[in-house]
Amino acid sequence: MIFINAPAVERRLAQEAQRHGVEPADYAVQILTKHLGAENGASDQSPLPFYATATPEEWNREFSGWLEGHAQRNPLPADAFDRESFYEGRP
Repeated sequence: MIFINAPAVERRLAQEAQRHGVEPADYAVQILTKHLGAENGASDQSPLPFYATATPEEWNREFSGWLEGHAQRNPLPADAFDRESFYEGRP
């Protein structure tokens, strides 16, 4: 068991754990395993999936890229958005 005697670090760990939807202790283990495994050149665990590690900015960037990969189609003609077309045929 490790005791963190730094309130600011403990607060930050709790915030990041909550953002990732896990308990602070589990998040600390994930961080340490990732860091220590990377320094030793080997990790016995597979990398965490994108959804578990991505920041909101990364999600936005990936989602925008996904959207741009699709054809942009407008199923309605431009005049369908005119106020006059809403009330066409009415006095």
